[in-house]
Amino acid sequence: MTVVLSVGRPFDWGFMNSTGPSPSRRSAVEPFKVMDVMRAAAEREAQGHKVIHMEVGQPGTAAPQLARDAVEKAMQRDKLGYSLALGLPDLRERIAQHYKSRYGLIVPVERIVVTTGSSSAFLLSFISTLDAGDRIVLPTPGYPCYLNVALSLNLSPVFLALTAKLCGTTVRPCSLAKRTTALYAACGSLRSCRT
Repeated sequence: MTVVLSVGRPFDWGFMNSTGPSPSRRSAVEPFKVMDVMRAAAEREAQGHKVIHMEVGQPGTAAPQLARDAVEKAMQRDKLGYSLALGLPDLRERIAQHYKSRYGLIVPVERIVVTTGSSSAFLLSFISTLDAGDRIVLPTPGYPCYLNVALSLNLSPVFLALTAKLCGTTVRPCSLAKRTTALYAACGSLRSCRT
């Protein structure tokens, strides 16, 4: 397939052929099964069954009243729209202050990115620090999506069994496997051999 981006400049998408798009390697990645579990749980609830949701790790309660009140006030006075890509500057500054007061750590605001959830955070960390073919250490047991995203980005996972022996230790990815680029820790931090 050829697409003309401007007059006289054809562009070949490469992944297209005469019968349409060719499948990518991402097609071989296992689906995120928790979504199937959520669907099955919702179906049981719709049938009148009582379901205790433990499949996703999201709160089972409403947001605190203080947060709901703040959202309501913001909706009344502020215009809706996109925030800055890295997050609101005031929020990022407050997060830096929290790390300093709570943990005694100085984290530059430039190193803080606010996302809508952990999935987008680890996806951003993977694509901003790793290249196709890099090896990444993933904890096991661990969040299944880490593996799904790593495979879809053509990363090579190396698994680290989480045991009591590892509690309180610092593990560098380079010490686990040759040519390993990064370790995605259970707490959600990315440690790299490159830095």
